Amino acid sequence: MKNLVITLAFSLLAAGSTQAADPASPLANTRHEPVTWQQPVEINADLLKGLNPQGFQQHSTSFHLDVRGAELTRGVALQLSGPEAVVMLNRLDSTKALGTSASLLFQGQKSAHVRHVVDAEALKATGWLAGQNLALKLDAQAPAGIYTLQLAKAAADSRWVISVQDRNSPWAMTAKIAKQAVLAGEPVHIEARWQGEKAKLEQVQGFLIAPDGQPAQTLSFKAAGNGRWVADFPAPAANQPGLWDVQILSRGQTEKGELLRDARLAFASARPSARMTGTPLWILNKRQGLLEVQLHVQQAGRYAIHALLAGENGTGLKVEHARWLEPGLQTLRIPVKSEGPLRLLNLRLQDQSRLADLGQMRIEESIENSRY
Repeated sequence: MKNLVITLAFSLLAAGSTQAADPASPLANTRHEPVTWQQPVEINADLLKGLNPQGFQQHSTSFHLDVRGAELTRGVALQLSGPEAVVMLNRLDSTKALGTSASLLFQGQKSAHVRHVVDAEALKATGWLAGQNLALKLDAQAPAGIYTLQLAKAAADSRWVISVQDRNSPWAMTAKIAKQAVLAGEPVHIEARWQGEKAKLEQVQGFLIAPDGQPAQTLSFKAAGNGRWVADFPAPAANQPGLWDVQILSRGQTEKGELLRDARLAFASARPSARMTGTPLWILNKRQGLLEVQLHVQQAGRYAIHALLAGENGTGLKVEHARWLEPGLQTLRIPVKSEGPLRLLNLRLQDQSRLADLGQMRIEESIENSRY
């Protein structure tokens, strides 16, 4: 099997659909007029759970290899551990049609279990990247073992990516990220582990790709016990909006031999252009309420406060107030109409000009400066 240091070619291919943004590009929202709206909501367990920082995990039975044409001509070994696997081949340095000239061998012979061969035109019709693409699918009776992908007379220095979906394999990698939205400089925590009987994860590597599609850094994973491998790093800052892409490559041993697995995660990292300060003030007098929030603004822009208020018998209210703010200490006074008692549960700050979440403030059950 190939060493996991397989260059960043796959990373660049996967991120290729993201166009680079100009750091000096105009703000996404420059409206100056204030807007306030409110909406009744049901306060339930799902809504309250959504207030907590959300993580994400991916369960993967796929892997990718970056190879040269000379290797494809000789044949590239692929360890497959489940039936109905799909093998895709894509050339990185040409868009000339490939046709169906690739073959998949098993034990030195052309496999009789290849049931579907899809060429570039069919793949393009389904939205796959244009160019020299080919997909081969094994049937439900295909045995586990080492298959060889071979392409006759491939240009020796041509660059290719092999994508394998070993989707019915009993062994998979689970990768998860603790938070999907952070501020620049805050810690990012990622875990990877293998699932499946007698699976031993032996090596993990990661790459961080910036929102403009450029490689940003290599991530160092370390064994952390109980089969877990972890990587911790400070969230970087970008000059353009978009998600940071984390690509994780792993290698491990199973009873079927050495297997590869990879996964992709993403997170948003925002520059702290403003932050909430002090203690919010919530006053309710009969049916008219007033919410007062203090902000320390570092960059001019349009900012929004999202407030969640809870009433009686599971009722509640969502309130949003957005306006343009200049740098400095700012106080937002937000009027709220109410049909009954309300208490403040949560505040969230958003930079609408830069399309960034800037954090939230959870409020205690009892607020000294609230009155009904």
